[in-house]
Amino acid sequence: MTDTTPRRRYDSPVRRQRAAETRERILAAGAELLHGFPTWNWAALTVRAVAERAQVNERTVYRYFATERELRDAVLERFEEESGVVVAGLALGEVAAVTARMLEYVSTFPIEPRTPRDETVAAANARQRASLVAALEPHTEHWSAGDRAVAGAVLDVLWSVVSYERMVVDWELDGQRFTALNAGPHFRFTEAVSFVISCKNQEEVDYYWSKLSAGGEEGPCGWLKDKFGLSWQVVPTALAELLSDKDSAKTGRVMQALMAMKKLDVAALDRAYDRAPGGAQGEN
Repeated sequence: MTDTTPRRRYDSPVRRQRAAETRERILAAGAELLHGFPTWNWAALTVRAVAERAQVNERTVYRYFATERELRDAVLERFEEESGVVVAGLALGEVAAVTARMLEYVSTFPIEPRTPRDETVAAANARQRASLVAALEPHTEHWSAGDRAVAGAVLDVLWSVVSYERMVVDWELDGQRFTALNAGPHFRFTEAVSFVISCKNQEEVDYYWSKLSAGGEEGPCGWLKDKFGLSWQVVPTALAELLSDKDSAKTGRVMQALMAMKKLDVAALDRAYDRAPGGAQGEN
């Protein structure tokens, strides 16, 4: 017997309204938590903390925000809406007004009592600022004292630990630690620095060459630039063996073949190594 009883639709205006209200309550809870911190402690803005504040379970939070990062991004977007600070498309003439709105909004957060500054550190900072202004003076004779002081203050900020942390990034690649400094648009990648990938066979050469050269530029002799302009050398491990032979004729043929290639061809390098004078194959 077929059940013809009408089923209640799962999706309905009422359910959508309740879902929107729940999402809003979760966002409001996240914003309230951050408003209570002396600093924007994003690490403390966890799914568990927000769920407790919103009086929902953690599963409910994940229903609306797939990850903790997504939740934090939504809370930050809420703060941007509250503050009226929009940096996208910001024009230089708007910086002062946007900065004023930002400072006004930040002032609504509680202020954590600051410990008195160490006199030795304070004196060192004062000497640093004075030295920066003095260094600027010979090159800014037509500037006012106020403008020179502002320029010195900007340099002083750039010398701080916080600024250093923003300009420097660390990462790990294949177990190797790297540190990079943001030097701005004036200093670009060159072939003076390159990463070498040692490939055990042609399949690996083909794979890395295809992935790294996409959007970049193929170069000679196994060199390429990726889409960021960073240079890579995609090299088969067999190449070192071929070039280390004591027979200069063999290594010369390998080098000659190598110089004519972009992506390295292991089989072609092997053929050049084995080829005897006159085009015949030599003995292995």
